[in-house]
Amino acid sequence: MYYTIRLFTALIVIWIGAASHCFGQASAMNGEISGTVTDPVGASIANAVVRITNIGTGFRQTGKTGDSGLYRFSLLPLGAYDLEVLASGFATVKRSGIEVNAGATVTVNLSMQLPGSTTQVEVTATRAISDPNRTDLGTTLENSTTGNLPLVSRNPYNFILFQPNVSGIENTEFGVPRKIDANGFDDRVNYEIDGSNDTESDRAGIRLIPISNTYVEEIQEVSNGFAPEFGNTVGTVFNTITKSGTNDFHGEGGYIFRRTPFSARPKLLPANEPTPEVNLNSYSADGGGRIVRDKLFFFGAIEHVNRDLPAPVTVPASVIAQLGLPPNYANAIPFHQDLYFYMAKAAWIVNSRNRVSIRYMHHSNDSPYDNTSAIGGQYLTSQSYSFIDRSHVGAVQAVSTISPNAVNEFRSQIDYRGQADDRFSGSGSGPSITRHRRRPGAEHYRQCQHRNLVGPVRPPT
Repeated sequence: MYYTIRLFTALIVIWIGAASHCFGQASAMNGEISGTVTDPVGASIANAVVRITNIGTGFRQTGKTGDSGLYRFSLLPLGAYDLEVLASGFATVKRSGIEVNAGATVTVNLSMQLPGSTTQVEVTATRAISDPNRTDLGTTLENSTTGNLPLVSRNPYNFILFQPNVSGIENTEFGVPRKIDANGFDDRVNYEIDGSNDTESDRAGIRLIPISNTYVEEIQEVSNGFAPEFGNTVGTVFNTITKSGTNDFHGEGGYIFRRTPFSARPKLLPANEPTPEVNLNSYSADGGGRIVRDKLFFFGAIEHVNRDLPAPVTVPASVIAQLGLPPNYANAIPFHQDLYFYMAKAAWIVNSRNRVSIRYMHHSNDSPYDNTSAIGGQYLTSQSYSFIDRSHVGAVQAVSTISPNAVNEFRSQIDYRGQADDRFSGSGSGPSITRHRRRPGAEHYRQCQHRNLVGPVRPPT
């Protein structure tokens, strides 16, 4: 408890100190609204009052235009906004439904009219074909897209294949897509969660923490010209933004399934062998809402995925028979995954100048009959093990508006992931069959008997 108090005290001191010395900066998990205010002849209007309101959370900010008529609201929570402009001698102008996405700057230029029979002009905002303030190259997959695109794998990292200048092969597991080429570079991908790093430090292009599609709000994909805060890559950025609560209570549940007859037979499976089970069951639910209207919000999500991912044993049946092994040794390795995903998130709008959000994520995976080097190789079921995988992630974001010209964001994430290969009921002490080269162009099979080893016995060098 003592160290916990010291940790939070240190975070508060860092936040206050940073807020006193840092100026506005780009953001990977928030957006921006900016534009100019002019009169009917196109001249700039200075000191016009501009107000924005987040429709979902009630978050409000007020500012004034500068001498050139320019206004700007940075580090805004994602969502739809209403905008109102007031200036002495002009009719009030309103815009509604301004959508703010992660890392995007929405440009809303406004022309104010002289008061007359109509004292208020209201226009419903529509999405611009192009954003003149955008300097990066990429796309944003919104929730309507990520929630409706076919994703039987339940692996949102496969969405990176929608990125411009990206090619590769999707992954049926909860790993990253295989062999990603981005902007001409192999496996140069920087994975992010809410703008915090999710890439393994020792292996470029490999994500660290698996995530569930259930709590994905949108995905920001940038392949060129991204902000310096991303860094660590010359390829592309894959930034996943998680969902948050709003004033309205909302929730959803889903069940996705796939059965063996829906899938084609493996190409390497002998014609006289039955098709291995390739079933999929995914149960998911999420919900969010307010604890205190316009102040405190919550969101939670859970998903359970049970999926068969068998791999054929490529040892010829004749070899198995010669070794005197049971015929079932030729059956496909019944590898499967049993995964749970959890996320809890809270957001607090302290006032119009300060807000804080806290997020916790966890995943667990038990995969019996696993042997990553054996899948599709010359190994048998008895040489597999149970793969145990766990992760815990905690993150916090604090945004403070210091002045009309300065804003500060504090963002931190701490993550842990542990993995183990354990013996289980399917881990036997029977033979393993490996294929190795004695000399160029010559190959043979080698049978090894062992009792306490999991995996292949390697030939002597």
